[in-house]
Amino acid sequence: SSQIGVEPGEKVRLYTFNSFDGLVTGDIVTADVKYKFRNTDMYYASGIALAANGEVVKTENGKGLFCTLRRFVSESSSELYADFQYAEYISKAVTTGDKSNLDSYLYSVYNSCGVSHILAISGLHVTLIAMTLHRLLVLLSVNSKAAACISSSVVLLYAAFVGFTPGI
Repeated sequence: SSQIGVEPGEKVRLYTFNSFDGLVTGDIVTADVKYKFRNTDMYYASGIALAANGEVVKTENGKGLFCTLRRFVSESSSELYADFQYAEYISKAVTTGDKSNLDSYLYSVYNSCGVSHILAISGLHVTLIAMTLHRLLVLLSVNSKAAACISSSVVLLYAAFVGFTPGI
């Protein structure tokens, strides 16, 4: 809710003064904010209509299957790669599309090597998932058409899981 007419479900880019780890897409954040700008082309491609600075007052876990699954994958990455400085953040970027923890140093390293596109979920990820699953099902003696339907369904679910990003 907002006093300046931000509609429910409208995307807002929030720059916080305090850090909250463990947030995933779908969580509900309550914050006291000062709006920076509205309707700029800078965030238009991401569907973000407003940017604001603020202090997070309260967070609430989102509900639903995909939000629960995102939280599970995020927490699993944190546990699995706890001993490695950047592996956790890279893992989250390439599995869930969450690049919020990537700092400018890490991004510049990938960018200077010319491989920053690897951090974005794209058709490459979708193709790897679809073809691997299809091939596996065919090896398990599943009819090729049935394997194609199953792998297509899994790819559609994965696209929903990562938020139907443009690369998908």
